Amino acid sequence: MSAGIYKCSQCPKTHTRPWNARDHEATHRGRFAHPCMREGCNKKYGRRDHLARHVNTAHKRALYICQFPGCGSGYSWSKSFTRHQRTHAGERPYPCSVANCGMAVSRSDTLMDHQRTHTGEKPFACECGQKFSQHGNLAIHKRSCPQLSDANSR
Repeated sequence: MSAGIYKCSQCPKTHTRPWNARDHEATHRGRFAHPCMREGCNKKYGRRDHLARHVNTAHKRALYICQFPGCGSGYSWSKSFTRHQRTHAGERPYPCSVANCGMAVSRSDTLMDHQRTHTGEKPFACECGQKFSQHGNLAIHKRSCPQLSDANSR
C-alpha cells in the first residue's frame, strides 16, 4: 500500500487522509448519532460537523453566490468561494518551484498534482496494483477495473 493511502478494514474503500479513514470505519460500527433530517435523505454521520458539511454541500445551502456575469455558482464555505473567484480573476498564486517550469495554478491542491508530473510520484493505488498520480484518475480507473469487478462478483 502506498504511503498516504488508508484502506478500510471492512470494505474496499480507501482514503487519503487518516481522519477520513477513521470516521469511515466508525460507520461500520454503527456510530450514526447525527442523521440528516432532509426528506428523502438517508445519510447519517458520527460527528455533528460532518452532518453540517453534508447539509451545506449536498443540499446546496449556499451562503456565497458568485456575482460574475453569467455564473451564479453558490458555495457553502468561504474558502471554496474564494477559490472559485480566482477562476474569474485569472489569479494563479501558486507557482511551481521547479526551475524553468513556469506553471502557476489557482489552487494549492492543483499545484501538488502538477508537481507529481516532475517527481513521477504515484501515491494513489488500486487493489489491482496500478498506481496513479491523481486521486481522480484512480476513481475513474476503479469504475472499469476488471479485477475489482471480478472481486465484487464473488
